Amino acid sequence: MGSLNGQMPEMRNVAKAVGDSKALGYNDLVQQLAAGTDVERKAAGGPFLGINHSFGVASTATTHLISILTSATVLDAQTDLSLVTADQFLNADVMADVAPNSDTNISNQEIDSTTEANTSTLDMRLIRLAPYIGNASGTNAVFFCLCNDIAWSDLKAGI
Repeated sequence: MGSLNGQMPEMRNVAKAVGDSKALGYNDLVQQLAAGTDVERKAAGGPFLGINHSFGVASTATTHLISILTSATVLDAQTDLSLVTADQFLNADVMADVAPNSDTNISNQEIDSTTEANTSTLDMRLIRLAPYIGNASGTNAVFFCLCNDIAWSDLKAGI
């Protein structure tokens, strides 16, 4: 996670309610519930409030530190199937409602490559293939992305 403007993200302590049957993984996208500071793992379609920085067991009340998403937040995200360099600047949804890895507690959320299109109503904008060693176009490629559907500043209309 980085920023287009070089600023550090705003951090917030939030709670996951005891009644939430979903575990929260490290780096899961979360949404704010209707009232208060409670959050939950968000399904595709946003709006996304932030990125979770700790693990939370299902059906247990837990406290979490999250980074608040802004229009300048750059995320790196893995694709589930095949995306190639030519797909940069397109948009895609996130496979968001998936449980975290049971061994590492790290998020299993990925870019849903079957949804890539030139429409701003999708969750993420694919900026470019991330320049990591071993990263290449195709299955499990990692892209730098911007989030189109942010809880505090929706970008869908402007893309």
